[in-house]
Amino acid sequence: MPRINTEYREDAKRKILTAALKVGEIKGLETVTLDEISQRVGVTKSALYAYFDNRDALMRELVIEVFSRYQSKVKDALADDPDIQTMLERLGKLLFSGQIKYASLFAQITKLDISNDPILRDMLLDISQRSMILEKQISHMQDQGRIINKGDPDEIVTAITALATGLKVLSNFRGWDSNRVQQIWENSAQLIVSYPSDGK
Repeated sequence: MPRINTEYREDAKRKILTAALKVGEIKGLETVTLDEISQRVGVTKSALYAYFDNRDALMRELVIEVFSRYQSKVKDALADDPDIQTMLERLGKLLFSGQIKYASLFAQITKLDISNDPILRDMLLDISQRSMILEKQISHMQDQGRIINKGDPDEIVTAITALATGLKVLSNFRGWDSNRVQQIWENSAQLIVSYPSDGK
């Protein structure tokens, strides 16, 4: 019997998160309310509190869900150990062309000020540090001599990630379409990984 209760609970949480993802994608993460989620799931607002202590707790799990899905797609994109150009093209599609479900939510997450939520910040840092997918791939490529830049893989990934975030913000002001932003990012990221650093 406890197993059924656990399965039911996990299924209910999954339905709530799916509803929150849909509402967030349509209206934006910052405007998601428990009322809208409860209406979409077909339960009372108070029933949500059986699964999440408050809206912040639900939003944390929602952000973690989107972040984890993105990391899973990155891992899939690197599974066949592509060359650097193919890797950047695949990452560009993930980041800018909506190739992952809830891509707009991932874009919103990159704009969130998580400094006001130390619990969420620590959770995201923990996930990032445990996986370090891109850092491992960059290090692997450095060891094989497939990229010139011999700098710290974490710094390289930080640079290309910051570049993506900055371009997303800038594209809103400039009115650039996703294809143009993706191409600018790929070209600039290629320059970063090709920079002849000796790692010192």
